[in-house]
Amino acid sequence: MSLFTPKTLTLRDGSALVLRSPEVADAEALLTRLDRVRRESTGISLDPGDDLPTLEWERRWIEERRSAKGVQILAIADDGEIAGMCGCSPGSTIRSRHRANLGISLTAAWCGRGLGTVLMGELIAWAEADEEIEVLSLCVNADNPRAIHVYEKVGFVREGERRWGTKRGDLYIGEVQMSRWVGHGPEPPSATD
Repeated sequence: MSLFTPKTLTLRDGSALVLRSPEVADAEALLTRLDRVRRESTGISLDPGDDLPTLEWERRWIEERRSAKGVQILAIADDGEIAGMCGCSPGSTIRSRHRANLGISLTAAWCGRGLGTVLMGELIAWAEADEEIEVLSLCVNADNPRAIHVYEKVGFVREGERRWGTKRGDLYIGEVQMSRWVGHGPEPPSATD
């Protein structure tokens, strides 16, 4: 991964956070955070009934991400809490490496404070600086208007929807597929235009 150059930022409410790449020493805190986020939010694919990764798996994942193409960013509050996390990974084949898939999650206490917009801005800037990446892609639950609003605000457009993308109990939730052009030069036409 591209190691993210650490930076300090202040949100509009005056909260200060440090943005940096994950380190192996963060593995336990990341698992604790993942457990918290899956209990607070229906916006991630991991259900509270699913098993969490093991500590060993999480450490390996961090090590692998530190040397893989892509970027992972933690947002750490003054008290050491991991308030948010985002990441972006480009495709691994010749036909897909122009496109990077991204993910982002915040703990509930940090939603609505501007952190999501800041993290999306960092991912967009990272992708725009990469010579190969031309498109950022993501999927979001259709019943998450707050996230959809943030993505649209930073330039993502809807491309389609998986009607039965997520299942919660007996309820199916659509997944909205969105993308944003970040390539150098104007957006080219697609084969379907």
